[in-house]
Amino acid sequence: FDILTHIKCFFNMKVGFKCKIVYCESKKQKINKTKELIHFFGVTELQPRRLSKKRMKLSGEDESYSAFIVGSDQVWGGHFVEQPYGNFLEFAPKEKKIAYAVSFGSEEISKYNIAKYKKQIKKFDKITVREESGVRIIKDLIGKDVEIMPDPTILLTVNEWSSLAEKSNKVPDEPYIFAHFLDDLSENAVNIIKKCSQEKNLKIVCLGWDRSELTSLENAVFMDG
Repeated sequence: FDILTHIKCFFNMKVGFKCKIVYCESKKQKINKTKELIHFFGVTELQPRRLSKKRMKLSGEDESYSAFIVGSDQVWGGHFVEQPYGNFLEFAPKEKKIAYAVSFGSEEISKYNIAKYKKQIKKFDKITVREESGVRIIKDLIGKDVEIMPDPTILLTVNEWSSLAEKSNKVPDEPYIFAHFLDDLSENAVNIIKKCSQEKNLKIVCLGWDRSELTSLENAVFMDG
């Protein structure tokens, strides 16, 4: 009874025979066990890489693939003007499409997205979401009740994240200021970072892309996020 079969059973996928997971006595146990299984599956089986639209379509037609999974952070952004091809697994057949811990990044869907999202989400075989708001959004869109599952980043332990961080050659050995911003920085935020760096004599580690607002900072290094 291998790991892929476990995942298929969790999502009630067809695997050539009927199977039932009996260890999930509670919702908490099911979440914890699923975290372990998906983490193990990701480490041992997945080989992430970028694919062209043409390659995605060929993959969708490939019978050797048992499932296609999409998730999590704002992958179905409610206010996105345009969704990147692949976020709705458009290339895959419905019976193989799984949405894991998807997030809309907002409490509601913009009106201009409702019809499109409704059409695409209906084409998924199994769906779980990351937030309670996602449960409501899915219910409103397609009338389906879905479960909440943890973000994939939480499937790793602290030690596993520390192990990844140790591989970086950009993190200073001495104490430093960590800077990460999703939205544009205000002038006040940049000034505070600069002031703290100068007063404490600390380097600044910026996670993510090179924001123009941060390039003026002295003693700063940038890391991909």
